[in-house]
Amino acid sequence: MSDHPQAIHELIDSDSGLFEIVTFSGAHHHLDLDGSTFRRVTTGLAQPLPRDGETTDLIAVVRCEVAARMELVIDLHVPNVD
Repeated sequence: MSDHPQAIHELIDSDSGLFEIVTFSGAHHHLDLDGSTFRRVTTGLAQPLPRDGETTDLIAVVRCEVAARMELVIDLHVPNVD
């Protein structure tokens, strides 16, 4: 078994494991599909966002594939927002 990460081209909601997705701008997205959590870390040219570094609940992976916009459903636990 290799210690090096394996390149994949697409994640789907039924996948399992821990993944790091790096965008062209340099943002790193950590997805734990087993623990249903998501965290974004800003590096490089990526625009910082208010919740960078916070772990939040991952509800669903709608779309996550190479060279396409990633779409996730996350729960930020904002009061009075469904």
